[in-house]
Amino acid sequence: MSRGEILRSHYIGLLKRAINWVGIFTLATVFVATPAGATAGILGTRSATLSDSAGNASGVTATFLVTPGTSATILGVKFSLCTSPLLSVTCASPGGATLASATAGSQLKNGGAITNAYGSPSYTSTTDVCFSNGTGNAFNGTSDTFTFPVQAIHLPTAVNTQFYFRMQTFTNTNCSTGPTDFGGFAESTTQTLAVSANVQESLVFCTGTNTPADCTGMTGSTVKIGNNPGTDNVLLLGTATGGISTMYITTNAASGYSITYQAAEFSKDGGTTNIAKANNQTIAACASGSTNGDCFGINIKANTTPAVGTNVTGASGFVAPTVQTGYGTADSFKFVANAAQQVASTTQPTVQTQYTVTYAAVAGTTTKPGAYTNTFTWIATGTF
Repeated sequence: MSRGEILRSHYIGLLKRAINWVGIFTLATVFVATPAGATAGILGTRSATLSDSAGNASGVTATFLVTPGTSATILGVKFSLCTSPLLSVTCASPGGATLASATAGSQLKNGGAITNAYGSPSYTSTTDVCFSNGTGNAFNGTSDTFTFPVQAIHLPTAVNTQFYFRMQTFTNTNCSTGPTDFGGFAESTTQTLAVSANVQESLVFCTGTNTPADCTGMTGSTVKIGNNPGTDNVLLLGTATGGISTMYITTNAASGYSITYQAAEFSKDGGTTNIAKANNQTIAACASGSTNGDCFGINIKANTTPAVGTNVTGASGFVAPTVQTGYGTADSFKFVANAAQQVASTTQPTVQTQYTVTYAAVAGTTTKPGAYTNTFTWIATGTF
């Protein structure tokens, strides 16, 4: 073979290899083919807000807020619920999710009501819904915003699972023949979280003879009445004197509380020789009608005769109680021995309430001498 033939043969070999490489490059270009819908503009800023994200939630509204990528008059808007956001991937429904009952909510353009609302769906399926309007609405790409709520969506059954919405706009009413714009939205179902706590029933009640800030400082167990009660506490003839005790109550009882007392006769010998009992009257009126001209009674008011006592008060927002007849009128007293007697009550919870109980008495000219006493047991009952 001549040198020229050798060179020609070598050149032909190189040319064949060059042709083969070009062929391989051409095949690669065909493989990366343009996917369906790639001519659509991409929706700009976009979001989809769910009214509920619980797994298997029904009746959910997804509110889509988008900026179109292309200026066009849109006649159809299609939404899809898929396991992938890509148009090149066939839309498969996440387990349990469906758009079959989807409806359109109130739509906005740049924050105002849209002119030609996209109404009843042209069609629905498990994965897709197309809303249309024959007149449509013009959108200026990148400068207009579009709000579109889609209602009655059923979310995927699984919790804490990602899924996707796809949104496409069309210049035809059946959402076909290539979208104008397209955008994907990543979402996720969530596990619902139950938060629980218990509130215990509470009733704080205390009695004493001082007036501290609250029950923690309550002291005192003896009430002395009469002239100079700190020393000899002798009842005066014809002139009522008195002493006080204090009660605080706080409760969260839903139906409030009642306060009652139990006490024996005001007696010098355990019930045989007793001072008369007031019955919704002044001490003077009671004494004038009693055998010995004496009387004993209580109330929960600020009085002038005797000048003892304070009206019911409490912390800011306390509930004023209902006071039983005989105990809630200034200078009027009542006492019932040997039977539980309700003095005050509420029908709802209350913050700290302060009661000042006045114990008043007067001696008569024939009241037998001796040390007269009785013991009061105050009882608070909450209705929870």
